[in-house]
Amino acid sequence: MHYGRVTATIFIELNNGRRYKVVHVLIEQQVKRHGHSHLLCSSPFFFVFALARPSPSLEIRDVTNASLTDVATAFSKAGIVPGVIPVFEPTGILDVVFTVPTTQQAVNATPGANLTTQQTANEPQFVLTASDTAAASNAEFVVALFDPDAPTPQNTSLAQFRHFLGAGFQWNASTGVLSNTTVALTEFFPPGPPPGSDPHRYTVLVYVQSEDFASKASSVVNASTPRTNFNMSAFSEELGLGAPVAGTFFFTGPDATTVSASSSGSSPSATTKSSGAIALRSQLALPPGANRILFVKNLNYQITGEDLYDLFGRYGTIRQIRIGNEQKTKGTAFVVFDDVMDAKNALDHLNGFHLQERYIVVLYHMPAKQDAAAAKADLARREEELAQLKKKHNIGDA
Repeated sequence: MHYGRVTATIFIELNNGRRYKVVHVLIEQQVKRHGHSHLLCSSPFFFVFALARPSPSLEIRDVTNASLTDVATAFSKAGIVPGVIPVFEPTGILDVVFTVPTTQQAVNATPGANLTTQQTANEPQFVLTASDTAAASNAEFVVALFDPDAPTPQNTSLAQFRHFLGAGFQWNASTGVLSNTTVALTEFFPPGPPPGSDPHRYTVLVYVQSEDFASKASSVVNASTPRTNFNMSAFSEELGLGAPVAGTFFFTGPDATTVSASSSGSSPSATTKSSGAIALRSQLALPPGANRILFVKNLNYQITGEDLYDLFGRYGTIRQIRIGNEQKTKGTAFVVFDDVMDAKNALDHLNGFHLQERYIVVLYHMPAKQDAAAAKADLARREEELAQLKKKHNIGDA
């Protein structure tokens, strides 16, 4: 157990056009479980610093017929309508604001924006400009972020991939910010197309929450529900959400790719495309011991091969999955990729990922080290059992 400090930086913009940086400091008492710190108690302190100029990326757009038409047209040109959702007639404007981890810069995911994986690494803030402010003030909202192009725009066998799904959002009439205090149905998972893929159309939609949503939603989507093969339209119909009232989408691809929406309304096409991505991959240095076989541990004992394929398969072609079924191997698995770079990408994104109430550990398969560690653990267990037997039968050491 130890004490530590965590800071969170939030940018706000007031009506006078000036931006302020709010630094929220938590003094934490933490305990580590499975390599993750869990907050036991905290004391918050806020420090506010005025910034010299407002950020253009955080300007709130007015709701006009023209602005709503522009958003709807962008959805159609990108093929999201009717390819992903049947219709989209927004009544509000949605701004999805990411904060870049390294610079704390705010980036607004306006329709068709081309963002990098670094820019979209942190969970965003949702800002709604409502046309009917009275209705928005008295409503709760559901927010969904999903990928209709998983694992690639040409092969959507895993689509739609659910990156975030939350409910109980309330609208702040002064700032437009949507915020909630309930646990997300699906926690945020950052965009990360597999190497060589064209950019994906990450789609964010806002719905007015139905009256019985809270009582029904967990039976449809919960922490153990695979993120893959989600269907936003079917989900909204089953939960009585109706049509989305606002939305946006952005493109994110592997490094060295950019994109523009196709006027034909089909899936996106890269302008600095896979040739650049492949060249970049060939220059990437692999860490020592990197190989195509990943060793996964701390898995839920009820995990299935399909569960692991749904999760790991979005990073590349999987050749084999083997799940431990003996007493010593329960909670572990081997995932074998065709490509070592796909294995690296999966490890980089999934080590520490929360899956079925467990934080999984993903390592490269290193037989010598892992066998030695297993033998050491087995020896320690046997020594403990022997000590307990001696104590039980009052046998002393000779």
